[in-house]
Amino acid sequence: MMTITIAAITIGIAVDNSIHYIYRFKEEYSLTNNYYDTIDICHSTVGKAILNTSITIVFGFSILVLSKFIPTIYFGIFTGLAMLLAMVSVLTLLPSLILLLKPFKN
Repeated sequence: MMTITIAAITIGIAVDNSIHYIYRFKEEYSLTNNYYDTIDICHSTVGKAILNTSITIVFGFSILVLSKFIPTIYFGIFTGLAMLLAMVSVLTLLPSLILLLKPFKN
C-alpha cells in the first residue's frame, strides 16, 4: 500500500519538475537558439528551484525516520531516496535527452 503512495508522489513531483524545466527551456531556446546556452540558463534559474524544492521535500520526508512505526520509517526513507533520484534525473538525464533529440530545432 505504501509503495503505491511513494510511486504516486515521486512520479507526480518528477513530472512537475520536468514540465517546469521543459517549459523554461522552450522559452529560453526561442531567445537564444543555442541548446548549450539554454541549458546553462535553465540550470541557473529553474534548475536551482528544482534543486531547492527537492532538497526541502527530501528533508521533509526524512523527518518520518524519527517515527516509532516501522512502515512510516520506510515510507520516509524510500520517498526521500526516490525524490533524490527524480531530482538527479531531471537535472542530468532530461537535459541530455534534450541535447540528443533536439526537439525545438527550427
